[in-house]
Amino acid sequence: MFKWVMAALLLTAFSAYADVIHQERSLYRNILVEENGDLRCLKFDEKTRSSSQSCMYKSKPQKLVFNYTKLTFASLLMIDNPQNVLIIGLGGGSLSNVIHEL
Repeated sequence: MFKWVMAALLLTAFSAYADVIHQERSLYRNILVEENGDLRCLKFDEKTRSSSQSCMYKSKPQKLVFNYTKLTFASLLMIDNPQNVLIIGLGGGSLSNVIHEL
């Protein structure tokens, strides 16, 4: 019984890993681009692979993945019809993509 439980856990763990579609060493970090189904993520640490810097849904690039990026749009409720938006740090460009769609 124990062997079956362990086998099921191992299969689940291995299926959770994403496919690395690009890997490159920059001056400061290791850069990884991984895909897991419809989700594509930019990561900087190949050892832990747990620190996503930016993610996007390939089928819906205008849909925000992270909660903090969704919360940034709450600031638009404070000003009626804003004319300009300043974004410092582009990251993966998810915020600018959504603002462009607005």
